[in-house]
Amino acid sequence: MNWSIALKDKYLAWRQNEPLLMEKLAENKSFPKGTHIIKEGTSDPHFYFIEKGFVRGFYTDHWGNENTLFLPEEGFFFGAPECIFDQKKTTKYTFEALSDIEVIVFNFKELEQQAMQNQYVFDFYNTALKNVVTAFIHRLEAFIEESPEERYVNIDKVRPNLAYLSLRKYLASFLGISPNSLSRIRKRLKIKKN
Repeated sequence: MNWSIALKDKYLAWRQNEPLLMEKLAENKSFPKGTHIIKEGTSDPHFYFIEKGFVRGFYTDHWGNENTLFLPEEGFFFGAPECIFDQKKTTKYTFEALSDIEVIVFNFKELEQQAMQNQYVFDFYNTALKNVVTAFIHRLEAFIEESPEERYVNIDKVRPNLAYLSLRKYLASFLGISPNSLSRIRKRLKIKKN
């Protein structure tokens, strides 16, 4: 079976100990566009690495609005935050495939147990978690320190694939603005370039 080139490139521990990780801890899965991979109100203890495609993680607020909090793409991990660290909890988030996607799925508890026994697995587990936490911190800082336009410009630099999502309302929600505001920002930036 041909496992992830992205994982091998990004994680040295994966490259060094791939057979153990694959045999004991992970499996490849595919989901068609529109699939709810993780559903609100369920307990899903899995950690997903995206090999191909886009996913949106959202919750519905008490007014009935969907708020996109996560937009992971190829090379990113995702999972229900509440369930990863406490398997008895249910999640308030839904994770939906925005395109046909291919993922590598890890059972987080098994990954954690193997990390206690194997240094390579620990290195992989530790690095993966650090990357997730770093992304959260970066996102939080962006909302505190940057204007909506700066957030859009910076995300366009760091994650240019998101700008090409046909579902602009999800990108706008992710940036904390309305779709109309996103259109105005794009228009202003286009005028500045000309």
